[in-house]
Amino acid sequence: MKKQTFDYIYDLLYFHDDDIEWWEYEGNEKLRGYLDNLNSNAIETLMGYSETWSPSIRLNLAEALIMTKVEGAFEEYCKVFINMEIIQLAHYMSSKLEYIAPNDLKESLYQKYLDKMVEIVNYEKTEEES
Repeated sequence: MKKQTFDYIYDLLYFHDDDIEWWEYEGNEKLRGYLDNLNSNAIETLMGYSETWSPSIRLNLAEALIMTKVEGAFEEYCKVFINMEIIQLAHYMSSKLEYIAPNDLKESLYQKYLDKMVEIVNYEKTEEES
C-alpha cells in the first residue's frame, strides 16, 4: 500500500507541478490529506525518494508537508531547504524558517540551516547590487 501511496503522491506532484492556482486552491489540501495519513517513518522514506525529484516538485511536497501534523515534518522541510539547489526557491522557503532557535533542530541540522541562510543573505546582497 505504501508504494501505491508514494506513486500517487508523485503523480499528483508531477502532473500539477507548474499549476500554481491548483496548488493554492486544491492541491495542498489534497496532498496534506495523504501526508497526514503517513507515519513519520513513511514520511522519511518518501522524503528519501524525493531527493531525485525536481526542485519544484520537492518544494511543493515540502510546502504541503510543513502544514501537516506529521511528527518530524518541520525537520524534513528544513532538510529540503538545506538541499535546495535553486537559490530562488531556497530564498522563498527561508521566509518560513527565519525564527528557528538552536533547540528547534538537531545541532548538525541547525548548523547546515545557518550555512544555507548565509548563502541566502549573500544571494540577496548580490541581487541588490545588480
